[in-house]
Amino acid sequence: MKIRVIGGPGSGKTYLSSKISKQIRLPYFSLDDVFWDDSDGFKRRDKETRAQLLDQRLSQQRWVIEGVYYEDWVEHSFVQADLIVVLSTPLYLQLFRILHRFAKRKLRFEPTYRRETVLDLYRLLTWCIDYHSQQRRDRENLLQAHKNKTVMVRNYDEFIRLIEQRHLSAHCPSFHLLDEADH
Repeated sequence: MKIRVIGGPGSGKTYLSSKISKQIRLPYFSLDDVFWDDSDGFKRRDKETRAQLLDQRLSQQRWVIEGVYYEDWVEHSFVQADLIVVLSTPLYLQLFRILHRFAKRKLRFEPTYRRETVLDLYRLLTWCIDYHSQQRRDRENLLQAHKNKTVMVRNYDEFIRLIEQRHLSAHCPSFHLLDEADH
């Protein structure tokens, strides 16, 4: 089983993906770990390194991969996915979560691997608004080619309801939750 989760900043991708990963025992990967190199001041990785790291993850037989990215460098993740989950979270909630996460990191309630500034926060909020509105058409065009294996949900609970109602079987016949006895 290969699941690709996409959504804007603060949409709940990490939460949803980690819950899916634990629930059905899939290796979990974040595309931020592929895109960013935090070993030397949090810089973008070069295209070759990104491609190599992504290919390593995609070569596994099972995975859940999450990220905001939909550009050409991640197209293979959509092609190889058995199921694509699009998180469609209201913009106000995404902005709140970004602000909340920033505050928790600044107050050291949540660990962070980089020093975020108010300018970083401003850029992320601006990008989130752009991602939510302007870039939506680009994502929809990309996902059109994969519409037979794409579902749109607002949150994890809605995702679980889809599974329980067996609506995902049309998109991905091999998908099932583990029974409690399997844990």
